[in-house]
Amino acid sequence: MSLNLLLKLIKWTFIILIPIGFALAWLPIGLFEDNAFLLSLATQARTPSIMRFNATLFLIVLLAVVFFKRLWLYRCKGCNKLWALQKKSSFLAKTEEISVAMTTKRRNNAGEVIGEDEQYVPGKRYHYATPYICKYCGKGIDIIRVRDEASV
Repeated sequence: MSLNLLLKLIKWTFIILIPIGFALAWLPIGLFEDNAFLLSLATQARTPSIMRFNATLFLIVLLAVVFFKRLWLYRCKGCNKLWALQKKSSFLAKTEEISVAMTTKRRNNAGEVIGEDEQYVPGKRYHYATPYICKYCGKGIDIIRVRDEASV
């Protein structure tokens, strides 16, 4: 099995398991008031030891997802070695004039929010380039990050 397929399998397994584990950890007891059997199951499922287990399982899965994401981000595309990329200093690659959507809140005389409006204001888009160099093969990769900022 290739590394790409294995990492995709792990990623999708965690994407499916995290919401299920989170839902089981916070299962509402009042949902099953009509059926005594289901109510007893719900109260048994919410014992502190089970809740601690679910919370611990959730944290382990979350840390594993973060770990594998970082592992995948620092993989060299040239030689496919993990944690091979070293970050160099970022720099501003280019700037461009754009229109940025901003949400403004309408308030009454008492200061309460009575509605929201969206309008476009002038702004700038900043493109930051961050070069990464592989410490094994020397191949360089530039990762571009974009940030929009309103001028008003």
